[in-house]
Amino acid sequence: MHKITALIAGIAFLFTTTNAQTMMSNKIDQPYIDVTGSAEKEIVPDIIYIAFTLSKNSNEKNKPTIEAQEKTMLEQLRKAGIDIKNLQLSNTNGSDYFYWKSKERYQESKEFRLKVSDAQTVGKVFDILTDLKAVNMYIAGTNHTKMEEYKMEVKQAAVKAAKTKAVSMAGAIDEKVGKVLYIQEVDMGDYMPQPMYANMRMEKAAAVEDASYEQDPEINFQTIKLTFRVNTRFEIVR
Repeated sequence: MHKITALIAGIAFLFTTTNAQTMMSNKIDQPYIDVTGSAEKEIVPDIIYIAFTLSKNSNEKNKPTIEAQEKTMLEQLRKAGIDIKNLQLSNTNGSDYFYWKSKERYQESKEFRLKVSDAQTVGKVFDILTDLKAVNMYIAGTNHTKMEEYKMEVKQAAVKAAKTKAVSMAGAIDEKVGKVLYIQEVDMGDYMPQPMYANMRMEKAAAVEDASYEQDPEINFQTIKLTFRVNTRFEIVR
């Protein structure tokens, strides 16, 4: 029994030793280089979501009803050439219509979400909403119709950047880079675009009575910045 145990132990030792030698041999015979590549791209959004609320409180005696405000809004949007098919009721708070009443006081509101394609149209919409005295006007989000295509383009550029870096670093010691051994995408998280045009429009709403206010027709949205990074390993050819 002891002989069998010793034999098994000897075989296990031989296998471990051989495996370790093989690994050491691979490290020596197949040298490699690890590098990280990154790339980025800035995109002007062509999908812009505007959120706003039409409201009426009991103390706003001269303000039109929600229904009248909505009718005027639709007329003005059509007149400005904006497709009202892109206008939707918002379910942000679980309901698109809010009504509250207590004794002689009441408050009612209706939330909307409108999709447009450029900053100039955003300007037109904010002008219309400002005249209607809409509240809670803000940019709810931005995107691009070719976002997935752009993401892949940036990822490919990151891999190419890694290859260029590997070649340059290996070349510094007179070595050559061979095939890639692995490519690992690094999660960079979601992009968080911060539109600035809406803020400028809100400033206009606050300064609508100021005759010194001048509109800048060239104001645009901050671009969406895509950044991707990859970890790579390339063999060094000798």
